[in-house]
Amino acid sequence: KARRLFEQVPFKDFSNGALLNVLETQNYFAVTADIKVNQKIKEAFGIMLNLYMTNEQPANLSIAVNFIIKILLWFLDHGKQINKKSLYNPKIIYWGSPKTHEIYFLILISLMGCDILVLNTSFKDRFEEVDKLHEFSFSINNAMELEINDFPTKASLNVPSNTLEQSLPLVEAPLKQHQNTESNLSTYRSTIGFD
Repeated sequence: KARRLFEQVPFKDFSNGALLNVLETQNYFAVTADIKVNQKIKEAFGIMLNLYMTNEQPANLSIAVNFIIKILLWFLDHGKQINKKSLYNPKIIYWGSPKTHEIYFLILISLMGCDILVLNTSFKDRFEEVDKLHEFSFSINNAMELEINDFPTKASLNVPSNTLEQSLPLVEAPLKQHQNTESNLSTYRSTIGFD
């Protein structure tokens, strides 16, 4: 069914908004009843799609359609979770080395208002090739980079579930002050090691 939608738009018009209008008429961007939010999603998708078409210059319609369907499926799976009402931007932690299409998806959800942290586990991502001008990403590299292991699971940790309940606190609570006054501050600062 989705592939038939793409037949309505000539391949050369994928970047000029015609495809977005077709997808919008089929409610692909309607994750809420709020028209402004849905418009923001459509605009974000358009920016991401134009970046893809410019960077990848897909050789034929089939390649572009496969990419767009993949992104739409990911969006349908995760887009509604992203749109929860909150005073804060949703936070997403990506653990691993994102592949090309995953980077485009991260850019899409970033444009929708999510804060994203990528913990790159092998330094084999393609951020430099996708976001050539660093418009959508900011890379922080340390002088001594070490690979990060796979995301920990209960099986990989090999820790019984009740161990956490028996563990001792790692940080001691600060001394209780009866009143927070300027005279108490110097004592408190000495206690926690600022003086």
